[in-house]
Amino acid sequence: MLSSNHTRSLSLKPPMQTSDQNLEKPIRILLVDDDEFFRELLTFKIEEKLHQYSTDLTIEDRPAIMHASTGKEVLDLVKQNEFDLILLDINLPDHDGFFVCEQLQKHDELKTIPVIFITSYSHEESEIIRKCYAVGGKEYIAKNSSDEEIIARITSQIEIKRSRERIEIANRELAHKNSQLNDSIVYADRIQRALLSSKELMEASLPEHFVFYSPKDVISGDFYLTVQTEGKTYVAIADCTGHGVPGAMMSMLGVAFLKEVISGERRPDLILNKLRERLKQELNPVGLDIKINDGMDLALLCFDFETMTLTYASAYRPVIIVRNNQLFEYKGDRFSVGNYQHMDVPFSLGEIKLQKDDCIYSYTDGFADQFGGPLDKKFMTRNLKQLILDNHTLPMDSQMAKFEQTFVDWKGNAEQTDDVLLLGMRL
Repeated sequence: MLSSNHTRSLSLKPPMQTSDQNLEKPIRILLVDDDEFFRELLTFKIEEKLHQYSTDLTIEDRPAIMHASTGKEVLDLVKQNEFDLILLDINLPDHDGFFVCEQLQKHDELKTIPVIFITSYSHEESEIIRKCYAVGGKEYIAKNSSDEEIIARITSQIEIKRSRERIEIANRELAHKNSQLNDSIVYADRIQRALLSSKELMEASLPEHFVFYSPKDVISGDFYLTVQTEGKTYVAIADCTGHGVPGAMMSMLGVAFLKEVISGERRPDLILNKLRERLKQELNPVGLDIKINDGMDLALLCFDFETMTLTYASAYRPVIIVRNNQLFEYKGDRFSVGNYQHMDVPFSLGEIKLQKDDCIYSYTDGFADQFGGPLDKKFMTRNLKQLILDNHTLPMDSQMAKFEQTFVDWKGNAEQTDDVLLLGMRL
C-alpha cells in the first residue's frame, strides 16, 4: 500500500481532469484512517470483493488504493492524483473529516469526487450523519457494518461517478460535433448568400425596394434572384421544398438552373416550363430507382420599365399590386415547379400595365404560416395583405422595418415555423 506524510499547505491545486482517459485506468480509491490495521483490513476486503458488485470490474481487475492517516495527507494527495472515491474517517489526528470534505467542496474539480464517511460512530448518531451529508458527503457507513453493505455502497458511488464521466465524455463529443456542424452551416450560409443577388445588383436593377429575408435555420430554402438582360429585369421569389440543409440545397440548384434558363429564354412562362424540365432531368434521371418530387413554388416577374409593363408566371406565389390605396392580387398556377404530375400543363403568362407609384409585392408562405400571437395561431395571408395595404405609403426601408418588427412581435418566444421571404418595390 502507498502512504504519504509530506503535506505542507492547505492550498489545493487539483490535477487536470481527463475523464475519458480516467475511464481506461483502474479504479482509484483514497482510504483515510489513522488506524493502520483497519486500513489494511478494508483494503484487503475491497480488493477481494469489489469485482463481485461492480459491472465495470472483472475478477482480474484490482483497484488502486492509496492510504492516508491525516487530513493534511489527504489535501496533499488530491493535488497530485485523481481519485474515483475517498473513504474518509471522521476522527483524524489533525483536521477532522468534516473539515477535509469542506475543503474539497471548494474546488469544482475536486467536489465531483464522492466522499464516503466511514467511521466508528453508529447509525443511531443522527447529528453526525446529518453533518456528513451537510459538508458534501455522499454516504455514511459505520465501521461495524457488514462487508456486503460496505462494498455495495463503495461500488454504488464509484459507478455513479463513472457514469457521470461517461456522460461528460459523450456531451463533449456531441458539443464538438455540433460545433463542427454549426461551423459548416455558417460557411454554407456564406456560400448561399453569395449566390443570391447582391445588394449592389438589386439597387442598380430595381427602383426603391426592400427584401425581408429570414431563414428558419441559418440557411434557407427560400431564395430571391435578380437578372438583367436585353433591357428587361427579372425578379424571382422562390420557396423550395423544405428548409435548413435540404431546402438550401434545392435553393442553390434553383438559382443555378434559373440563371441558366433565363440566359436562353425570355418569357416568364416558358422559363418556368424549362426550369421544371431541368429539375426533373437532374433530380430524376433515367434509371434512378428513387423518385424525387421536390421542387419549388416561385413567382417570376419580368419588368420592362420603359414600357411600364410587368409580365409574370407563377407557381402558387402571388403577385400583389397596391394602387390608389387598393390591393390587387394576381394568383399564379396551382402547381409547383417540380410537380411532375403536371408536366404536360404549361405555366400561364400574365401581363400587368404598371403606373407610377405602384407598389409591387411578392412573398413566400413563411410569414403567413408563422404561429404566434395571443392564441398561438398562424398569422394568415389575409393579415399579411392587410399589413401591406396599411403600410404601403411608407418609404420602403420603413416598410421593411415594420414587417420585420411585426413578424418578431407575432412570433414572440415561439420557434420560427418556416423560412420567410418578402420583397416589395415602388415604381
